[in-house]
Order: sequence, then structure tokens, then C-alpha cells
Amino acid sequence: MKHITRPLGWMLILALLAAWEGIARSGLVEQVFFPPVSRILVTFARLLLSGVLPYHIGASLINMFAGYFLSVLVTVPFGILLGTSRPLYNLFEPIIEFLRPLPTTAIVPAAMLFLGIGSLEKIFLIFFACSKLMIVNTIYGARGTDPLLIETARTYGYRRLQVIRRIILPAASPSIMTGLRISLAISIILIIAVEMLGSDKGIGYYTILMQRSFSTTEMYAGVFALCILGYLLNRLFRLTEGRLMAWHAGATAKQR
Repeated sequence: MKHITRPLGWMLILALLAAWEGIARSGLVEQVFFPPVSRILVTFARLLLSGVLPYHIGASLINMFAGYFLSVLVTVPFGILLGTSRPLYNLFEPIIEFLRPLPTTAIVPAAMLFLGIGSLEKIFLIFFACSKLMIVNTIYGARGTDPLLIETARTYGYRRLQVIRRIILPAASPSIMTGLRISLAISIILIIAVEMLGSDKGIGYYTILMQRSFSTTEMYAGVFALCILGYLLNRLFRLTEGRLMAWHAGATAKQR
């Protein structure tokens, strides 16, 4: 069934693009606001070959991945620590729960005020947004480890770090990977939004700049670039997750 529905999914996208082309050329709407897909694709290819899109996409990815991976390096170990220590969890739980519902966009004005509109502001905002999700997923993944496994490991003489590395971390890894996957999607959305609010480069900045200058074909080319970028990043993450979590899929299949 899977092998049948995936080609159908691509056919649906092609059908929607064909409908877009037909509506744009029918005269029902002004082409200045709704250009044909064929014209957008030609513009997309031109911007790609000229280096305009690669430059702005590269600027966005650098800031996005800097904040994202910084969040991974900080919050995953810290989340494991909080998930395995009740006193530390009780100490930090109030501030985590206080900041968790705070929308990252609410602190954009303050971030711009103190950090400007350069890379540091964007890295900080991505770090803040991703950290809230990653740390919660990591904490509850660690706390969800079967206590019997931990007690058995201690019976065999495992020390604290060995228990974390060999028992808790593998048990928490599915929850951690879920946090990483959702955080990646959030980081893509946020970097685009922040660039549209204030930036001098990046694919979000380029898209809003084209909209403000009424270069709608270039604007839609930027939107197409965002769609392709999001799809490729998601596929790359799923491929990486499949390799890293192959042991978990095998263990789950055996249990079934």
C-alpha cells in the first residue's frame, strides 16, 4: 500500500500545480498577484543558478543549525541530568514550566533590542525555542525508564554514569529523537519568521523583500525554495533517525 500511495502523493502535487497554472492563465486572477507556475519555476531556476537563492538559504541554514545544535549540546545532557536527579528536577522544574508556554515570538523585540538583527539574535531565538521542547522530552524520556532495569544494572555493579549511558540514554532516545524532530520543524519556521521581522539576509528576508517590492514571481520562487528546503531537511532527519534508531525499530518488532 505504501508503494502505491507515495506516487499518488506526488501526482496530487503535480495536479495542484497544474490547476494553479490553469487558473493563473485563465484570467480569473491578476498574474501580477498570482503568476503561473511555469514562470515561477523559470525564475526559481534563474535565481538558483545566479547564486541568489543559495546565498540567502545558506545564511538561514547557518544561523538555524547554530542555534539548533547548540540547543542539542546543552539541553539533552542537562535534561538527562534533571531526569535522573529528583533534587535538581525540583529545583529547575518551576522555571522550565514558567518559560515553556512563553511563545518565542514574544521575546523577539527584546532580543532585537539587546542583540540587534544579526546572527547572534537569530541563534539565541532558535536556541530558546528548541531548548524548551528538547529539555522536556529528554526529562520525561529519562524519567520513563523502567526502574527494574536500573535496579538490575546497579545489582550488576554499574555505576551512575554507566547506568545513564547504557540504560537510561537508550531508553530515553525515542523521546529525545521526537523532541529533535519537532524542534527542527520549529527552527525552520522561526528562522523564516525572524528574518521577515528584521534581517539583512536569509531566505525569509529575501521573500518578504520581494513581496514589498511587488516582485511577486521572485516572492513565490522564495516560497518554493522554502517548501523544498523543509522537505529535504525532513527527509534527511528521517534518514538519520532511521540509522541511529535501527536498534529500537528491531527491538520493537521483536516485542510485537
